[in-house]
Amino acid sequence: MNRLPRWSLRGEPVALAKYVNPAAVAALVRLPGASSAGRTDRLREVYRALAGVGIGYAFEAPSDERGRQVILTPREVLWSPRHGTCLDLAVVLAAACMTAGLHPVVVLLRPADGDAGTASTGHALVAVRMTGEAPAGTPDDPVWPRPPAGFARSVQRTAAGPPGAYVVLDPVGVARPLRSTPTDGLGADFEEAVARGARYVSDENWVWHTAIDVGSAWRERDQYPLLEASDAVLHRPPQAAVGSPSARPRARALAGPPDKALDDIAAALAEAVRAQWESEQLRHRSHDPFPLPVHWDNAPSELMDQGSNIQNLRQSEHAPMVLGGDLRVIADIYDQVPSGRLVVLGQAGAGKTVLATEFVLTLLDPARWRRRMPVPVLLSLLSWDPSLGTSFHRWLGRQLLSTYPGLQHAEKQRPGTVARLLTTRRVLPVLDDFDGLAPGLRAEAVRKINASLTQSEGYLLLSRPGEYRTAVTESRPLKKAFAVCLEDLTVRDYADYLPLSATPESGGTRTAWDAVVDRLERDTTAPEAEALRAAFTTPLAVSLARRVYSDGDAGAAKDPAELLEPGRFATRECVEEYLLGEFVEAAYAPGPDDFPRPAPWVRRSPRGRHSAEQARKWLGYLARDMDARGTRGVAWWEQNLALPPLFFMAAGTLLTVLTLGGSALLAAPFGIRPHYSVLAMLPLPAVLYLLHYPLARRTSTMFPRTVTVRRTAAARRRLLLRSLLSGTVLALVMPPCFVLLFRYTGGVRIGWPTACVLGFGAGVWSFGKAWVDNGMELVDLTRAPNPLHLLENARWGLLRTLTTTWLALFLCAGALFIGLRQHGGTTPLAVVPLMVLWLAFVTVAIAFLSGPWGFFTQTRVWLAVSGRLPLRLMTFLDDAHLRGILRQNGAVYEFRHVLLQRHLAGRRANPPPTAGRSAAQDPSPEAPREPAP
Repeated sequence: MNRLPRWSLRGEPVALAKYVNPAAVAALVRLPGASSAGRTDRLREVYRALAGVGIGYAFEAPSDERGRQVILTPREVLWSPRHGTCLDLAVVLAAACMTAGLHPVVVLLRPADGDAGTASTGHALVAVRMTGEAPAGTPDDPVWPRPPAGFARSVQRTAAGPPGAYVVLDPVGVARPLRSTPTDGLGADFEEAVARGARYVSDENWVWHTAIDVGSAWRERDQYPLLEASDAVLHRPPQAAVGSPSARPRARALAGPPDKALDDIAAALAEAVRAQWESEQLRHRSHDPFPLPVHWDNAPSELMDQGSNIQNLRQSEHAPMVLGGDLRVIADIYDQVPSGRLVVLGQAGAGKTVLATEFVLTLLDPARWRRRMPVPVLLSLLSWDPSLGTSFHRWLGRQLLSTYPGLQHAEKQRPGTVARLLTTRRVLPVLDDFDGLAPGLRAEAVRKINASLTQSEGYLLLSRPGEYRTAVTESRPLKKAFAVCLEDLTVRDYADYLPLSATPESGGTRTAWDAVVDRLERDTTAPEAEALRAAFTTPLAVSLARRVYSDGDAGAAKDPAELLEPGRFATRECVEEYLLGEFVEAAYAPGPDDFPRPAPWVRRSPRGRHSAEQARKWLGYLARDMDARGTRGVAWWEQNLALPPLFFMAAGTLLTVLTLGGSALLAAPFGIRPHYSVLAMLPLPAVLYLLHYPLARRTSTMFPRTVTVRRTAAARRRLLLRSLLSGTVLALVMPPCFVLLFRYTGGVRIGWPTACVLGFGAGVWSFGKAWVDNGMELVDLTRAPNPLHLLENARWGLLRTLTTTWLALFLCAGALFIGLRQHGGTTPLAVVPLMVLWLAFVTVAIAFLSGPWGFFTQTRVWLAVSGRLPLRLMTFLDDAHLRGILRQNGAVYEFRHVLLQRHLAGRRANPPPTAGRSAAQDPSPEAPREPAP
């Protein structure tokens, strides 16, 4: 990518005119030329043309050269990545004014309370001369260190007049806000921009710094050369230029006719996704003190489809696309891809997931997202096995249902809803962890994606470059997909980030990081500096270092100078492993409020309960288990898979022994004969548990319905008929079963009236359970589901089911006791406690065989007894989430980064790149996965 020299206000301010390139700006934007029209009319037309481009406003990037500023080329401001600072906008506006035959002056201001001798400025304006001749008092020198005499009085206050010698424009008015750079004055119309410029000139809070008379100083031969053809001249009309502002796709149209119900579901999903990732971004403090400047450039051409396919043009019409940019404009870069398919490649820790999160939140920004616009959803590809014949769309639908369980309500009400969300492009998949697929599945995944998607469906896919290169070599590049490669961070990218995150040393402004950054800038030979510089090429390592050395209390903060101790860290891998380990230690370091002494009636706070050693042990087990199952999600309802195969046999045998032993002990004191019917039915719960455990275990991830739904009258009638049908069928079928059961198991004859009463009780139970199950639904989609919320809902859903069950069982027990007394006449009252005991065991069996909560309870007890996880597992997971070890993705937890998961699992976190190649361009393939012990 073309880089212009940095401009220095202190050294040669007049050199600012060299950055003004009217030809390049005119090639990218349709502008008026010099004509007989009034100067104000031409200036208004220039302003509106630039405002229609959709430039994003960006703050000045951190610089390692004090007093020097990066000025972007016209292509970068107007085409891609299409953003700029106020100075970038002022330079482009000055070039556009010159195209229209106007005379611009760039005015630089500084805050009144700032340092008068500083080489930096606070804001840039563009003053346009409204007269043919220079006003009286105009300096002959193009650099104006102070305002000309009477300049403030000669400025036109409003666009309507009265006329003045100059019209001063605030250039930020032509820009729109990016999500991370809100500021005043953005998106202003021409009249407001003129008024704001006049107010700046007379505002006491701003003082004159310097002005450069670009109209006088500009010489075509002195322009800085633009190396890229797209910067100099586009060899086609501006409105047809590929990637030009007039040709860029904005909100992509949705397929099919309008569907209000589907739009409502998509809007609720957008709300849930936005709330989820805003919470995660705030928790991980990825914007504190500001986002790290993650840059990218075009990937090698062999990793992407042909340009004409990507641009939907004929081979003779397409022009090369150059989509460089940084984190702040990822959504705008995606808009530049006509096909809507973008692949982002970067080494482990390069910031792919952070970039994906920023992409999702930028698209869902309330100021940007509108109904019938796609909802970006971040999903992991690790759970997809394309070799099993599962299509990409079918897997995508399942992932949406499991990640956002509230969609199950919409799917049940209107089957095929999720499929329609996908086929009508109301969901934009953001696919992470392509490199996490098994090596033999990656090429097949590429083939399935190519075969499944229609021409208009888009996505954003994230992968490491080595694994993606191998996959497309074995198959072919993803159809119509453009690819970019994330670039390594340089020292200047974090030169301000790390010091600003730390506490200044006493009596000064320097922090412990300043000495480290200075050493990394100067020392190019020491092995320890080389190792740390190589490690800090990824945003992950820089953010881990900030967490370890900057986020603690000032008195207890560690000194980052230890990272440069000679002989301590030989390679970047050693630095990364150390930072990952110290990150866990820092996350679980006890604070002053971690171990409070609670009152006897106050429940102790869960934070601070676990030491770093305990947490590492438990997190290591979770990481190894996730590796063995090939997933990145910690779903509490799937933890039952950790139970050994013989567990249910042991549990069923134990319950049978307990029931038989209890029956034998109670029979003799109360004079109950061993063949009595009630005694014979006591082992029944244990038998049911033993026989049904395997089936129930496989269905234990089915959530109970827990939130009442407001239904229409017709829906309530259907629910009533369905529940009545279920209860009636069971009431008719069960009486003969009860007659046979009591005759052949207990040797007792019961009459048909008693059997019918028992059948009626079973029917009541069936009716109540059907009413509860079908009358309740899952969590509201407008609330981002979280694991604790789902666990609470599962618990309450089970209690509702048990309430209905107890009512029916007591009716049956009462009818049984009355029937036995009528037929035998000598049935002792001691049968009543045995009935209660029987009901208790039946209830326990139902509780532990109904839904995910019962299985989760058994699992966490087993894992706690075996020492692998704490008994209060959800408290521990939520605590790890609060400490930044885990992140929340919908209803599941994930490790903050795959490198952290590998580190805790005992595998090498980051294999070294192939010798002689850059890790960012061609890292070595991932080491084979190791099964969990």
